[in-house]
Amino acid sequence: MSITKKKWFAALMAVLITVAYMPVAMLTGTENAYAADTISVKLDKSSASYTYGGSGLAHHYTVTVNGKTRQAYCLQPNEVPPDTGSRKASAMSDSSKVAKTMYYCYGYPGQKKLASWLSSHGHSSYASGMNFYLLSHVLLSYQYDSSTAFVGWSGGVVSGQISESYQSMVKAAAAYVNSLDDPAGFDSAISFSSTSGSSASTTWTDDGEFKSDNITLKGHEDNHVDYKVPSGMSLVMDGKTYSAGTSLEIDCGKTFYLKTSDFSRANTTYSSGTLSGNLQDYAAYKITDSGSQNMAFFAVDKADTASFTVKFGPLDIRLQTEAKDSHTDSSQGTTYADSKFTDTVSYQKLTPGREYTVKGTLMDKDTGKAITVNGKAVTSEMKFTAEKSAGTVTLEYDLDASTLKGKKTVVFEELYYGDLKIASHADLTDEGQTIYYPEIKTTAKDIKTEDHQGVTGEDTVIVDTVSYSNLIAGKTYTVKGVLMDKDTREAIKVDGKEVTSEKTFTASEKSGTVTMKFIFDSKALKGKTTVVFEDLYMGDVNVTTHSDITDEGQSIHYPEIKTTAMDEKTKDNLGTIGNKTTIVDTVSYSNLIAGKTYTVKGVLMDKATKEPLKVDGKTVTAEKTFTAEAESGTVDMSFTFDSKGLEGKSVVVFEKLWYEGIRVTMHADITDEGQTIHYPQIRTTAKDGKTGTHRGTVEKTAVIVDTVSYSNLVPGKEYTVKGVLMNKETGKPLKVDGKEVTAEKTFTAEKANGTVELRYAFDSRKLEGKTVVVFEDLYHQGIKVTTHSDINDYGQSVKYPKPLLTGDTPQTGDHSNIWIFVIIMAAACTAIMALSKKKKADDGTETGDDNKEE
Repeated sequence: MSITKKKWFAALMAVLITVAYMPVAMLTGTENAYAADTISVKLDKSSASYTYGGSGLAHHYTVTVNGKTRQAYCLQPNEVPPDTGSRKASAMSDSSKVAKTMYYCYGYPGQKKLASWLSSHGHSSYASGMNFYLLSHVLLSYQYDSSTAFVGWSGGVVSGQISESYQSMVKAAAAYVNSLDDPAGFDSAISFSSTSGSSASTTWTDDGEFKSDNITLKGHEDNHVDYKVPSGMSLVMDGKTYSAGTSLEIDCGKTFYLKTSDFSRANTTYSSGTLSGNLQDYAAYKITDSGSQNMAFFAVDKADTASFTVKFGPLDIRLQTEAKDSHTDSSQGTTYADSKFTDTVSYQKLTPGREYTVKGTLMDKDTGKAITVNGKAVTSEMKFTAEKSAGTVTLEYDLDASTLKGKKTVVFEELYYGDLKIASHADLTDEGQTIYYPEIKTTAKDIKTEDHQGVTGEDTVIVDTVSYSNLIAGKTYTVKGVLMDKDTREAIKVDGKEVTSEKTFTASEKSGTVTMKFIFDSKALKGKTTVVFEDLYMGDVNVTTHSDITDEGQSIHYPEIKTTAMDEKTKDNLGTIGNKTTIVDTVSYSNLIAGKTYTVKGVLMDKATKEPLKVDGKTVTAEKTFTAEAESGTVDMSFTFDSKGLEGKSVVVFEKLWYEGIRVTMHADITDEGQTIHYPQIRTTAKDGKTGTHRGTVEKTAVIVDTVSYSNLVPGKEYTVKGVLMNKETGKPLKVDGKEVTAEKTFTAEKANGTVELRYAFDSRKLEGKTVVVFEDLYHQGIKVTTHSDINDYGQSVKYPKPLLTGDTPQTGDHSNIWIFVIIMAAACTAIMALSKKKKADDGTETGDDNKEE
């Protein structure tokens, strides 16, 4: 070869090596199939030349086929490099060493396999970039013609060989490639699969993020797809995490998974879109019209495509709650206006480092609806930042629970990230979320009547049956009760002490009953209604109360009766004497139970002896059964008896009220004026108006003064005494001039006992030898209430004497002429006294004369 030719060839090689350093992108687009054995291509080379193995020179060549650029390689390094321009290329046999080797060279599908081998055998500097291209050039030359593959260049001409070490590397690489499968039958098809099927599923991890199933790209190991990690996700492959926006190659046979903590991905499906494989159906071509140098390259057909989808399920953030009353520190609620409870929310699988809001609502376990107090739902919420994926946060609830007695409530909690609800715990059956608000109801009954009708007495017993619900089985409680006055709304006190009772029990079930007894003296409670107030304690905490002053079930009615006794005739408490006297006792009752049947039983009592009054050896009683139309009312009792002999006595009506055969109260006050009937008594002392004795004066204007003594009258009342003179002999009223001799006087009694005088003026001249007796009647309210009419009563009598006749000698025991003898005796005495005085006068005269003579 001449020097000129040598210089020309050296220049050509320099240009070829320069072109070899131009970066070339691997293309995965669609190409037309190449059916012809000869095709037209455009050949390009780098302006610079590159050295290898010490003295080897080469340019970087590429070919363009239908707009697609591929790597091209010189097969004869000992020849002058070809120029750029349009060239003809002929198909090579797929089974040739060149075709097989080129598949594993730089820029073609199997390059990673060869690059990996180089790196693992100490040649990592030749496993990428231009060094990999130059190595591929020498390797193809060696497979094409081993005798010319290792030539070196010097001064623009072939001179010697490249380094032994480079040759050894190429030979070893050739041996490795020859051991690989022939790519002529490789399938370019690709597909994705996951452990859950054609579409990958996800799980929500303990770290608080979605993790997809493992996804595998299936296809030839030399194939791959280019993939860009989507926004909000990351991809993990071979233990390495690729963040959102990262572009990477996914080789066939590789397994990867996606993960994200984007809550909005929940219940959505992600699609990768169409991804094209890098491995395409190919055909090896050789350019033979480029001068003395033959070139090799691959022309490729359309690549296969595939895609994958990931179905994101629901978020699996775990919430558990434990609700406790702040006072009992348990699920036993307290039913007061200032009740409080806390709900400790435990969360798991929550994405750390973010701010969340937990919101709670109190629900009615029975209805499944939100509890409302004063028209508002009972809610609470709190913001927090999760330091770890698992933790707790406590919400506090303040509420008026006085209206929640007997309700079972459940706390529902929801977890929000911003406005997005990401988790909830809303299980109506969850005991941990449940607060039991207890309720007690009481049924109080008198132990004797077994009803709400109390019995007044010293040994009264109220049995209060307390029904409870919504307690916690196995827990110990105490019921404490107190009796309240319904009218004053204050605790009843007996002997200065409240009436209380308490009982401690262990609840075997959530609902049940417990019995309380209140033992006390109820005599002072007549007419009062007591209400049993009960408080339920859990330990020292008062969890609920039943204190409804209007609750009939809690009430005991202590009846009261009062009586107003009156004589049927006088209409007041002054009785009338007679053989058929009737006392009407109006019994006023209060605090009875309307609709119930009662019996009033009465007895007349002798006020003086305090014993039952007996008439003809029998007590005087009455009774009446009635149904109370209202709690208060009256009932009349009639006592009919012979009252003769009761003059001057007072009787008191004692009444007892009975219910169901039980005496429930009584009115038995011996001093009660309202219960008392006074039977009056009168006595008279009649005397002549002149003699002042029972001997009358016979004259035209005779007067008898009758002093009427009365007793057992009711002071302040008005009375009238009416009298008549009776002829003792006939027993009939005395008549003078054809008219009865009468007198009367009306007076107001200042005291129960006293006197009043009546004067009878009449002509007694025809009454010589007769005796008149004064009969007196006492009237009240126009009714004769008693009389004094004993015809034989000396005190009521005045006797009128007969005239004393001459020769008549009064007989012993005859007092009719006694006054005549009295007058005669008086006259005789007067005469004697006169004679005595005269004699003394005469004696005195004589004595005086004697004194003078001396």
